[in-house]
Amino acid sequence: MFKVEQLISCCRAVLPDRLKNINIQNETKFVEDLGLDSLALVALILELEYVLSVSLVDRADEMMQLATVGDVFNYIQSEVLGV
Repeated sequence: MFKVEQLISCCRAVLPDRLKNINIQNETKFVEDLGLDSLALVALILELEYVLSVSLVDRADEMMQLATVGDVFNYIQSEVLGV
């Protein structure tokens, strides 16, 4: 089962130095709060693919439009994992 903590861990794996001391929650915005650019968002998608053993490449455009950690978590739960 996919947990929000796994998503937060993936965020930290993408930019460990920048996100080390930041409190990441469901409401945290990728661009505004974490300062992720499009390259970092793609890296996050690739990290999620690896951790979850699923393909997200064909969904990358949709995922790039999601603003918060909670948005991505809910998207993966419903659209990718079918939970």
